Amino acid sequence: MIDVYDEDGNQIGQHDLSEQQATVLGKLGRLTVFYHTPQLMRHKLGNLAGSFTFYTSGDRVIAFDPKAFGEFQRLQAAINAMQEPENGKPDPVR
Repeated sequence: MIDVYDEDGNQIGQHDLSEQQATVLGKLGRLTVFYHTPQLMRHKLGNLAGSFTFYTSGDRVIAFDPKAFGEFQRLQAAINAMQEPENGKPDPVR
């Protein structure tokens, strides 16, 4: 998990990078992430899609467009909430 900052140096969130994403960011100093709502969740969450770009500045990872990164974070939170069982018991059919 990496800390993500805006261009003013304010921490705006965290993001899990895959091994491949970490390699690209480390080698190129820049990484663009494309995302979309999973197909089976579109009926509840809508058909959302977008992208955001990280770049490195010293030892920090900066979101080029903090608003786009925030939209991704909100979608991820909604996806995670849908995957949590409502009654504390696993739901075998999701």
